[in-house]
Amino acid sequence: MKKKIFLLLIAIFSGMITVTSAQDTESITFTTYYPSPYGSYNQLDTVSLNIVNSSSAVGSINFQGSNNAPTTGVNGVGEGSLYYNTGVHQFMYMDNTNTWKRFGGSSSGSYTHYCFNNNLPGGLTPACPATDYAIDSQGPCDTGFTVTRIFGSWGSCTNVAGLQFFLPPGNSCGTAYGTFVVGRAYLCSKPQPAT
Repeated sequence: MKKKIFLLLIAIFSGMITVTSAQDTESITFTTYYPSPYGSYNQLDTVSLNIVNSSSAVGSINFQGSNNAPTTGVNGVGEGSLYYNTGVHQFMYMDNTNTWKRFGGSSSGSYTHYCFNNNLPGGLTPACPATDYAIDSQGPCDTGFTVTRIFGSWGSCTNVAGLQFFLPPGNSCGTAYGTFVVGRAYLCSKPQPAT
């Protein structure tokens, strides 16, 4: 009986050694990082974008301007898309009719002209003047348009938790948020014909 138990134990241990050595013969380890901590992307889809401290201006998004509008339907370009037009020095957005429009109005009536403060890094253009443009002057407006309103400063609001949002021209961040002024904004309008 002891001999049978001894043989049984030898069989069990030799089976364990065989299984253990068979399991140890192949080992593959993969290390991945998701999302990638650094990189260039052809397309990046996000529900929320939180801008934090960087080597450039705090909370900056830098647009590479173009004189040519992006093509509708390519790389996700469609309603709600945004680009900076270097020809008219304006941000343009695509509306629900797949038409590029300036912020603040239509090309036949009025639009908002944004300029950048001179103290920002990189010499952004168009630069704001030292003093505001005069009402009813052409100022920064396209030919046929004049300055009809000075909206005031624009930029971003940030709280201590890092929440950041756009500060529309002439508005305030309130007391709970810090203000980062980027520039000033002006309403450019076509003069209305006398009635």
